[in-house]
Amino acid sequence: MSRCFMADNINNPLNRRKPGRRSGSKLLPDMTPMVGLGFLLVTFFIMAGEFAKPSMIKLATPVRPTCSGDRLGGIVCRSVLTVIIGQNGQAYHFFGLNSDFGERPELHTTNLGPEGLRKVLLDLQRVNPTAVVYLKMTANAKYKDMVDALDEIEITNQKRYALVDVTAEDRALLKLNAL
Repeated sequence: MSRCFMADNINNPLNRRKPGRRSGSKLLPDMTPMVGLGFLLVTFFIMAGEFAKPSMIKLATPVRPTCSGDRLGGIVCRSVLTVIIGQNGQAYHFFGLNSDFGERPELHTTNLGPEGLRKVLLDLQRVNPTAVVYLKMTANAKYKDMVDALDEIEITNQKRYALVDVTAEDRALLKLNAL
């Protein structure tokens, strides 16, 4: 009957001891559990590395647009929704671009919740599915507000959107409306 131990005494028959002397037996450890442990550690670190990869939203930022005449690089200016995120989770939106050569746009106020920005985006998609949403952040806006607005854009499956800097005309429009 053979027993398996973590370490076995190995007596070499060639090294028989002389009478009166004590023999030195060698202890050889069984490395099988260590190999198994090594594979478990390698597997753990590979799996931990796979699960730790961050998930991100794909975001394309276009070149700053210029509206010449009534067209914006193949997009009619009236099919642009500009959303300006202000403080306290407020979203101010208007259709078109706020530029010097056009008339002043009508500014609407809403929040970043499902009954606010999401409803505006769904209405826009129903009326014009090829519309572009420009998302602008004021200096008073928080990072959480930008993430919430991007989440609403993702929830409504808006295909064309961009993060754009707030212009001086936008600041003047907000100041004119006392916002």
